[in-house]
Amino acid sequence: MADAFDSAELLEFYRRLMAGDRLAPEAFARRFLPYIVAETARKFARRYSHLANDGAIDAFLDFCEHPERFDPCRKMSLEACLLSAAWCNADNLIVGEQRLKAREQRVSSKKPEISVAFDPAARKIKQEEDRRRAADAEEILATLNAQDQDFYKLYLQGKRATEVFAKFLQIEHLTVVQQRKEVKRHKDRIRGFLKRKGLLP
Repeated sequence: MADAFDSAELLEFYRRLMAGDRLAPEAFARRFLPYIVAETARKFARRYSHLANDGAIDAFLDFCEHPERFDPCRKMSLEACLLSAAWCNADNLIVGEQRLKAREQRVSSKKPEISVAFDPAARKIKQEEDRRRAADAEEILATLNAQDQDFYKLYLQGKRATEVFAKFLQIEHLTVVQQRKEVKRHKDRIRGFLKRKGLLP
């Protein structure tokens, strides 16, 4: 496990972030991110390590973008705040994945593929659902520019790993933290645009 760090050192990076030091996030990541990731991964089952990692990095990026949200006068230390945010993020991601898998299992158990194949009514419902999903995807893609269309198609194909989107954006030369930040910025921008268009909840 990565070594912990003392509160004074962490608060110094906090002051640098508040002062607008552009070099602080990278230095901050090298010094503290391994510990945050390791502590978050240790809290959750190994099979969720990728989601724990995502939750920790998101908490780190959110803090770098909004250091003013931390109040040094509060009793909770900055380390505790960062770890709490990372654990909360990871927990939300895990719950979301569990719900998705449970929903998929319910659907598959209600209408196994073999029964759909021989049940005309079930086959018709499935075909209608497939057409609706395809129509929704086409409507979304039609509102996006060419680059955003290709970016969103990766998401529709089930791609989630940062390195896949980083390769598409040709930002592989950046550090992992910078890649994650850029990919998240693109996802948030596209998601926000689609919400304003009423195409996403």
